[in-house]
Amino acid sequence: MPSLLKIEKHNPVMLTEALKYLTIKENGIYLDCTLGSGGHSQALMKNYPKVKLLIAFDQDQEAIKRCQQNSFFANKEIVFINDNFVNFSQHLTKLNISEVDGFLFDLGISSEQLNDNLRGFSYRQNSPLDMRMSTENNNKLTAQKIINNYSCQELTRIFYEYGEEKKAKKIA
Repeated sequence: MPSLLKIEKHNPVMLTEALKYLTIKENGIYLDCTLGSGGHSQALMKNYPKVKLLIAFDQDQEAIKRCQQNSFFANKEIVFINDNFVNFSQHLTKLNISEVDGFLFDLGISSEQLNDNLRGFSYRQNSPLDMRMSTENNNKLTAQKIINNYSCQELTRIFYEYGEEKKAKKIA
């Protein structure tokens, strides 16, 4: 693997490690399942210019827009898809693609989402507790609705199972 070129707008954590374990084929087709600010995609395409196609997924329309406005992606073979990566097979079928050469997953939340008061991911700001990855889909269930309407027992289960929180009952 070549030494990684510096990324212009966003340097993802563990970029070197992520690309180190991805086997890159000339004329390969790759999926970035969590596009975010496009750091992994940009590094992949800069360091491996013979990649045939990159298909980039993100639930957050704002993330897609940021990357579409990034001049780096302007003349690249990239398809942006505003959807959850769990639906990738449906999109590949629509694109008439039967197999891909690799997947990138950067699971987590972005600093852009944390810093946006309207997204409600952080308790540092005084804003509604939303916490949805996509604010444009039909999912109207916000964290605020869950906290205010779910039973103590159900909140305990959620905090324990998904948050691996040992003090789930006390928190609920």
